[in-house]
Amino acid sequence: MEGNLQGMGTAPAAPTLMVGRDGDLAAIRKLLNRRAPGDRVRLSGSRLRELRGKRSWTQDGLADKARVSLKTVRNAEAGLAIRRTSAAPIAERLQVPLEELVASSVETPVGVLVVVRGVPGVGKTTLAKALAHDPQIVRSTFNCSLWASLGQAPDLRKVLSSWARSLGVVGIPPEADEAEVGHRLAALLRDQRVLVIIDDAWTVEDVQTLMVGGASCATLVTTRITEVADAIASVEDDLHVLEVLTESAAVALLEALARTAVSGQRPAARELANDLERLPLALQVAGCLLREEARNGLGVTNLLIDLRDAAKLLPQPVPADLASGHDRRPTVSALFSKSTDVLPAEARKCFSYLAPHAPKPAKFTLDAMTASWKTISVDAKRMADLLVRRGLLEPVGVGRFWMHAMLRAHAESILLGKSTTSRPS
Repeated sequence: MEGNLQGMGTAPAAPTLMVGRDGDLAAIRKLLNRRAPGDRVRLSGSRLRELRGKRSWTQDGLADKARVSLKTVRNAEAGLAIRRTSAAPIAERLQVPLEELVASSVETPVGVLVVVRGVPGVGKTTLAKALAHDPQIVRSTFNCSLWASLGQAPDLRKVLSSWARSLGVVGIPPEADEAEVGHRLAALLRDQRVLVIIDDAWTVEDVQTLMVGGASCATLVTTRITEVADAIASVEDDLHVLEVLTESAAVALLEALARTAVSGQRPAARELANDLERLPLALQVAGCLLREEARNGLGVTNLLIDLRDAAKLLPQPVPADLASGHDRRPTVSALFSKSTDVLPAEARKCFSYLAPHAPKPAKFTLDAMTASWKTISVDAKRMADLLVRRGLLEPVGVGRFWMHAMLRAHAESILLGKSTTSRPS
């Protein structure tokens, strides 16, 4: 299995810009490179000594023949954990299957899992694409990678079948359901080093269906929904929360996108970046508009001011390289509508009612939200919890919550009846 194999058709291209994300890449790279429990095994020392005696090999001789260190052989005979990649050649030299030597007390290993969560537009898909093309990941650590971009209504059997074809699995009957295809893949990947990337997950069940990697595999999941991230990442170390950019990185991104337009206007660019609360999606859209204005020979001073109103960006299309694999360049409004259209009607109304009362930045206390919703007659604490779990509010302290400027603009568009729905007709 050589190369970077991708599921779901054409591999997503590597992102052209990753400004300000070096720290996130390094952090996730470190998480993915964690030694999975399956990388280490304990051998049955007495059986190992018996087989070595039958071959009349000293410890030094076995180490030399198996091309491992003498310390590795000594640890193996003592029943200490050693790497599976070191244990396999020892078993081969002793002419027995490795499993005959693995001590029965070894627990069933599980693969590495990393979950990346963040608000819509913060760059989760961009980061996942970068990792899918990262030579330190796909060449040094894994044999190949499998990619799936899900969304709200994925065809999981199609995803699994595509992965199976990528890996050369043949003979899957047309009537086989996703469970059967998943079992075939799991059997194939049991001892392989494969990176499985599940982008834009919306339900726990979808992710669980696609977690077919074995003990030596790693699975990277991206999601905008807090309750999905929390359910999948059973321990805190498995979760990486992707934050908005720093001010310097946000300005650098605008400069990279529209250097001519921003040149000499750094104070205005800084104000624009901060008013858009340094969300990569908003900065990408704004940068493209500034570049186009400059190319047309028009001044950008007024545009730099106009774009500070996040609502001006909502009808703009998402840049092509930022859209998920299942999207066809939706507008910014449509991207946010994916999160709000699936809310219960009461919750959608509560979300929209926060817009008129939102200062800049939009931070709310529970009491303020209770006042905003007094005409709806809801349990404010329960409603706030729901909006947090759906990734529309972020807790920033006890009883305090934050809504991103772009989401606040989207909430206002819902209230005024101007939102672009992504709900199928």
